[in-house]
Amino acid sequence: MNMKEIEVLSELVNYQSFLDAAYSLAYSPSVISKYVANIENELGIKIFVRGNKSNDLTLTPEGSVLINNIRRINNEYQNMIEMSKQLKGSTENILRVGSPARFGNIYEQEVLASFLLKNANVELEIIKMSASDLLKLLHVGKLDAIFICIHNNTDLDKYFQDLNKNGDLYLKQLSTEREMYVGVSDKHLPQIKDEAKFSTFKDYSFAFPFPKSADENNLHMISSFEQLAQQNGFNLKTVYLGTHDNMLLKLAQEQAIAVTTVNVPAKYEGIKFYRVSDWCSYSNVYFVCLNNNQNKMLKNLKKCILSYLESG
Repeated sequence: MNMKEIEVLSELVNYQSFLDAAYSLAYSPSVISKYVANIENELGIKIFVRGNKSNDLTLTPEGSVLINNIRRINNEYQNMIEMSKQLKGSTENILRVGSPARFGNIYEQEVLASFLLKNANVELEIIKMSASDLLKLLHVGKLDAIFICIHNNTDLDKYFQDLNKNGDLYLKQLSTEREMYVGVSDKHLPQIKDEAKFSTFKDYSFAFPFPKSADENNLHMISSFEQLAQQNGFNLKTVYLGTHDNMLLKLAQEQAIAVTTVNVPAKYEGIKFYRVSDWCSYSNVYFVCLNNNQNKMLKNLKKCILSYLESG
């Protein structure tokens, strides 16, 4: 199998048929069918039940197990390509800002909207990656600034030590996030209104906007969920799909996936968000850049950050 085939397969769960997918993916139905067949033949199993006029394209039981692996490979590949672009690209006349791929980024959205109103001619490029990857790009000068969410148990000095060896770190706390919401299919819990205890979701796989890794912050984030699950007498099931966008919400419509977020995004048909009533952890959102970065637009963005904090 090749990356083109993997990329197409990872997207097919969002469509009702090969023909439906062809309109968006810029491949003919026959090519899509060939790509699927190539991977199925290589793996020796059927991944999709083909759609027809009366039935939509669906995953086989085996495909439901493997699709997360396929999507993870694709997401890692796309992240590598994006990081390569940033490492070799020029930053001239561009302000590059990094942000974790998660729902609930309302603070940075407000700041960046204010910034663009005052700096209409800037070319703003927003990069969505994991926090650890954003830190790497900021460290080597390929990002001008990042927004990052840090768990309260994470040691800030240790976490940012590579960026702050010469006292160069510019760090501003924007907010504290003390609530947690999960979004699930509205078909599953019709009797519950707006909030529920964590144990209500024991049969779900929790989707996080970051992978399981050795990153200290990620470990603390996941441990908050794991500890609460243990207190409620069950083992936490997790899934990382490499994205927190409408694609994930569409998957959650049909699968037992609980989409985690600290702020409820815009309404999405078929998904209901519940506040976790017994949530007992919190995290802080920070704006981070380096003081030795002389980008004029970054200075203007820092002014917007200070105005935002003063108005709050």
